Amino acid sequence: MKSTRLFLAVAVPVMLAVALTSYRKDKVGEAGKITITTTFTGELNEFYLAGSGQATIDWGDGKIDDVMLKPLPDNSWDMFEDEGWMFPHHYYPPPDEADLWEEEYIPDEIPDTITITITGDVTALVISSPAEPDGSQYYGVTRIDVSKMPMLRFLDCSAEKLTSLDVSKNIELVNLFCQGNELSELNLTSNTALEYLNCSINNLSTLDISQNTALEGVECIGSNLTSLTIANTLSALEYLICYDNKFDAAALDDIFSALPDRTGMERGMLEINIRGCNECENKAGNKNWLLNAGM
Repeated sequence: MKSTRLFLAVAVPVMLAVALTSYRKDKVGEAGKITITTTFTGELNEFYLAGSGQATIDWGDGKIDDVMLKPLPDNSWDMFEDEGWMFPHHYYPPPDEADLWEEEYIPDEIPDTITITITGDVTALVISSPAEPDGSQYYGVTRIDVSKMPMLRFLDCSAEKLTSLDVSKNIELVNLFCQGNELSELNLTSNTALEYLNCSINNLSTLDISQNTALEGVECIGSNLTSLTIANTLSALEYLICYDNKFDAAALDDIFSALPDRTGMERGMLEINIRGCNECENKAGNKNWLLNAGM
């Protein structure tokens, strides 16, 4: 009897712990994991992170940091006002600066890329890669996998070197800023909670936001778009800024015909080139949109 009780005293807590861990992994996807591949020059890399509990950052150079996450503030941009959300890391220096560093920090070979892994309950991620003083980007993220972080609500991966971005598993995503990359497609059909999107300065030819009924603001400037699919069900949409694209008259007619009607609400703001669309201004005005076609 004593041995049975002892077995139960040991086995039950272990079984419960295993079950809880299994449940947690199913819920957040391997405890919530983000994988980032970035070009490597030995410069400072830093992230802004929000979430809950402890997270682990494997910087890819043998150094691992355990950090405590602060919750995402009501105003997401407050993250940039407090260093409590910022997690920087100095890598090994490039060869021409190696003599400024202690020998123990210098690897035998400096890799072309580094893979960084962030594990934990992360709800916000902002990637900040260094740039030359003139603003040109010489160092940046080439790949990011956020498919195992379904609770992610805020993602800023702008001004990097991404050619693809899959956010189909991030159904709680509210803010997405991916401007200044090399994206050729962006599928947002699963992101029905999305409120703000900036995908400007990419290589997109088409963009469909017709399913994103929570959207309040969209910027897709200079993205080589020939087609933008919207819907009159986007009743929360307050501004749409999409000049410097490649819309022909038919594409413009589709956009203006599908504009949501803001009659009785605050006037919406629309910035778009309307070459070849003679009725566009009237269509915008009839739906209570202020049109800026001079861009």
